[in-house]
Amino acid sequence: MARITVANLEDDVVQVLKHRAELHGRSLSAEIRAVLGRETAPDREQALERLAQKRKQLASKAFPEHGAEVSVGVEEPEELAY
Repeated sequence: MARITVANLEDDVVQVLKHRAELHGRSLSAEIRAVLGRETAPDREQALERLAQKRKQLASKAFPEHGAEVSVGVEEPEELAY
C-alpha cells in the first residue's frame, strides 16, 4: 500500500476528521481511508452503465466448449447500499 502525506490541512478539518473517527469507532487514519475510498469510488450511475454494457456483451455469447449458450436477462438492479 502507498503512504501519503498531506501538508497544510486546516485545523478545523483535522478536528472534524478526528470527531468523525471517534463517532465511527476507528482511528484517524482509518477514517481518512474511509473518506478517500468513498470519495474515489465510481458513482452509482457509472457503475450501473458499465454493468449494463457488460450484460449486453454477454447476452448472446456462446460458449461452445462447454456446450452452452448464455442468455442474460437485463433487469433493474436492487438499490445499492453504500
